Amino acid sequence: MRRPLLRSGTAIRSAPAPSRDGGREALLQEREVRLTAQRILQLHLHPGQDPDRTQPSFWHDLDLDLTGATLIDFSLHGCAVATATFDGATFTGDAWFRGATFTGNAGFRRASFAYYAEFDETTFTGDAGFGGATFAGDAGFGEATFTGDAEFHRATFTGDAGFDMATFTAYAKFTGATFARKAIFNGATFMSSAWFGWVTFRHAWFAGTTFTSGVLFNKATFAGNVLFDRAIFDGDAHFGLANFTGDAEFDGATFDGNAEFVGATRKGLAFDPTTHAALPPDEAPPGLEGGAP
Repeated sequence: MRRPLLRSGTAIRSAPAPSRDGGREALLQEREVRLTAQRILQLHLHPGQDPDRTQPSFWHDLDLDLTGATLIDFSLHGCAVATATFDGATFTGDAWFRGATFTGNAGFRRASFAYYAEFDETTFTGDAGFGGATFAGDAGFGEATFTGDAEFHRATFTGDAGFDMATFTAYAKFTGATFARKAIFNGATFMSSAWFGWVTFRHAWFAGTTFTSGVLFNKATFAGNVLFDRAIFDGDAHFGLANFTGDAEFDGATFDGNAEFVGATRKGLAFDPTTHAALPPDEAPPGLEGGAP
């Protein structure tokens, strides 16, 4: 049996365009149509409070396609969807996905979040794609669960980005992402490969983070303070050519695999926290070769 599909050709995207004569009234009408459609979605995608029995209005196993849609104060708080596509969507107000469950793939590639984006405690059973997404406000992914691949390649976080206590079961890719303020990964768990190469951080907090497999921070830029206190690196950790401009703390961090800081610098000096060494640049080991992500 094929799952039901709801595409963005609904009123959410095809609301009446404001005319030259309508002005403010047409804009208000468009807004009300969009909000009504969103309320209908939220009603039918919420399974209810009883974990053993869904409410009669719930649409089971819905595939949601809102590619390119404009969404206003959009909420799927506590909702359940099969696959969801928000590629290129514009979230003009806050976006609420706390506690939502995506049983299939979830796509937010090149989506734009104008204000707060909340994905705390969200479950992504399939792949989660946020490549090229833009977060103009704070973004929360605290205690989120990523069972499939998590892809944030070249995403831009203008506000604080919280991934504290998040669990990444499969591949996690943040290559080329930009964190303009705080990037908080305290207590997060990466059970497979994690890629942070060419990432630009302002302040980065990885206190108590567990990297079960390999992690790469090659050519990452840490412009502010960095905390890796009590971080656990069970696999290989690569920081080749990483640049630490501010304070970098690795107090209590453990490296059970290979720890590689070839060409890494902190405040102009070669930096390797595994040896607590700070060498003049002319005594630093040769750097790594590699192109842009």
